[in-house]
Amino acid sequence: FTLSAAPRAPRRALCRREIRRESAARLATTRRQRARHDPRTTTQHSRLIVAEPSGRGVRMSEASTVDGGAASSRTSPDDQCEDLAKSMIAKLLAFGSAAEKTSPLAPRSTLQRLGSGLSGATSESPKGGAITSKEIATVLKRVKTILLGQPMLLEVSAPVQLVGDIHGQFKDLIRIFEKCGYPDDASYLFLGDYVDRGAHGLECALLLLCYKVAQPDTFHLLRGNHECAAINRIYGFYDEC
Repeated sequence: FTLSAAPRAPRRALCRREIRRESAARLATTRRQRARHDPRTTTQHSRLIVAEPSGRGVRMSEASTVDGGAASSRTSPDDQCEDLAKSMIAKLLAFGSAAEKTSPLAPRSTLQRLGSGLSGATSESPKGGAITSKEIATVLKRVKTILLGQPMLLEVSAPVQLVGDIHGQFKDLIRIFEKCGYPDDASYLFLGDYVDRGAHGLECALLLLCYKVAQPDTFHLLRGNHECAAINRIYGFYDEC
């Protein structure tokens, strides 16, 4: 007689099952390690000395606290830069809407001599606080990273608002936003020439760059011929700064 063994699964099938099982275990281990080192999910335990009143005076006891809020409140540098850009947008819009008479940027000597602009150049400090050169440098660094990460040929989806030469007319720029919608609610494509000729090229350029940080996917900026040191040195932007 012949002995017949129970049918066994093919060896290849067993190997595949083991490979899948090992891959799942390895993935779970990796996720646990990432969660352990992630500052957003990591909780820090610290010691706290508590003074408790007792019959014989004050008794000092030790308690353990979990510092989860501080870890979860940490934000990335990109998020901090976006918050900074939104704060600068609010200051610039207040100046453009005539709610603030003084520009949040440091007064420039040329504007002080001309006395031109929305309300004239004064030496008063803005009520909402001035925008420092350090904050501007932080936004410029972030904008540079965003622009370098985008392709040379932009593919923009409709509907989109097309805006031509601004040339330092800050009041007209604010009027465009009021009529066509602010960048929070509408897509924009600016065709360049943000500075020169007008008295507030610095405010125009900074506001647009801040919007680029806050809305990188729906706010697009192209470079015009006046975004060049050889040109804006002649037509006013160099003197304005």
